[in-house]
Parts: sequence; C-alpha cells; structure tokens
Amino acid sequence: MPSGTPSNSNGLLLGNGDGTFTLKTNTACPYDFHTMAIGDFNHDGKLDLAGATGTTGPVAVCLGNGNGTFKDAGYTDQQISHGLVMPGDFNNDGKPDLVVSDQNGISILLGNGDGSFQNGIPTAVSASFPTFTVADFNNDGKLDIAALTSAGVAVFLGKGNGMFQAPIVSPGPASGFLTVADLNKDGKRDLIVANTAAVTVLLGKGNGAFLAPVHYAVKAATRAVIADFNGDGNLDVAVGSTGQTIDILLGNGLGKLSLPTTTFRVGSPARGIVTGLFNADKKPDLAVLLGDAVVTFLHQ
Repeated sequence: MPSGTPSNSNGLLLGNGDGTFTLKTNTACPYDFHTMAIGDFNHDGKLDLAGATGTTGPVAVCLGNGNGTFKDAGYTDQQISHGLVMPGDFNNDGKPDLVVSDQNGISILLGNGDGSFQNGIPTAVSASFPTFTVADFNNDGKLDIAALTSAGVAVFLGKGNGMFQAPIVSPGPASGFLTVADLNKDGKRDLIVANTAAVTVLLGKGNGAFLAPVHYAVKAATRAVIADFNGDGNLDVAVGSTGQTIDILLGNGLGKLSLPTTTFRVGSPARGIVTGLFNADKKPDLAVLLGDAVVTFLHQ
C-alpha cells in the first residue's frame, strides 16, 4: 500500500530521504510561478529556478544559494505573457537556455551563462500558449520542440542556433500534457500525451514524425510520468486524474501499454504528479499534488 506524507502551504519542499519533506519558505524567490523550470543557470553547481509569474508576467529567474534558499529574482522578456517554461541548450554553447510559450507560439531565451537571459527569439506556432516538450527527436545532437496544435503534434527541428525548421506535423491530440520516453527501446523518442479523453502514445520514427497515435482509455487524465514501476526493465506510465485516482499502465517494452493494472484512490483530484527516488530503496516513488498538499506514495 502506498504511504502518504502531506505538506501544506507554498514553498520549497526539501527531501528528508525517507519519503517525507520539510517545507522551506525563507526565500526571496516568489513561489507564485505559473510554471517552473530547474537548472544550474550560472554554472556554480547550485540549482536555480526559472518560471513564468502568472500568464501575464515576465520570466523570473532565482539563483540558488545551495541550501534551499534563493537570491532575489531577476526578470527577462518583460511586457510579454508567458505560459510553460522549460530549460535546454538550444544553441549548443554549453550555457543553459529557456524555452517558453506565449500568445503567438514559443520563444527561446538564450542564456548568458551567468543566470541572466536574452529576450526571446520567437517561433510561430498555430496555437496560443501551446503545450510543448523538449527532446532531440531526430538524433542530430540539436534540441527540438514538440508542441500540441489544432492540426496535430508539430515538431520543430532545431537548427542549433535558437531557431527552428518548419514544423513536421503528425496526427495526434490537440491538447494535453506531454512526456518524452523511449517506450519501445529503439533509440527514438516517443511521446505520451495525457488529457481528459485518454492517454495517447505516439511512437517516434526518428525524423521528427510519429506513427499513428494509440489511445488508452484513462479518463480525466491530468499528468503522466514514466518509470519502471514493476522492475521488469520496461518503462511504465503512472497517470494522475481529476477522478481522484492514480493509474499505472505497464509497458511491454515494444511501445504498448496495458490498461490500468493498478488503480488507487487518492481522495482528491491529482493536479500534478512527479516520480523520483524519495527514499533509499532505489524504487521509483510518486509525489502527487492533491489540492493544496503534496503527498508522497512510496513504492513497496
């Protein structure tokens, strides 16, 4: 049975190594981020935070002190509304960059290597504040972006300078939340999309395009995370839902998933879910955002 440890209030939750967390609130960094990215943006060996401060705010960057606290936020790409924020090195200069969504599509904020970023280089996407993810979908050593649009899944192959080629569009969901994995062990990135209708798997062709989508009837899905939850060497999918459940879909290593083999009720809609090793047993655990609390579910 899973065990839960609730942590109420806003702030940074520092792991205690046993599946519980300690709330850290004495920081100068605002925690009203709409979305958040984590990385070492100034190469000092300490993790930093970057996020969109609401859908009408700029991108804020908080440099870490290495003890769970942060310096005052610096702001970039101001006067523009932002949505999702993710890190990556899009011009292959060894300095972390940021990719953000906005009203017209996506923009790349090239990093200066000191924790500051340049204003965004825009790329038009046929969606406003699109959901996207980052990976090398054609194995050329340059980061690409996959975004959900009304026409399907659009992959923008990176040129290695913060700019992108014209999109390659494959059939797929127009909305949801994206996760990248190699479900069939062929060395090509696949996509998992979770939305209110289903969990959808799109196996990558290795050139930025995908095979026909396969849908799994998991209703009211909010987020999906990937790990080997049953220890068989194949990647599985854990899905949170607004139906107050966590569902586990086991992978067969060939790109196919089972219908949920394990479903457990969590008492509230699962608004967010992450996986990690939260204690010392080296088994993937789950942390789930339930209402205003984070609850950990330790693998047994």
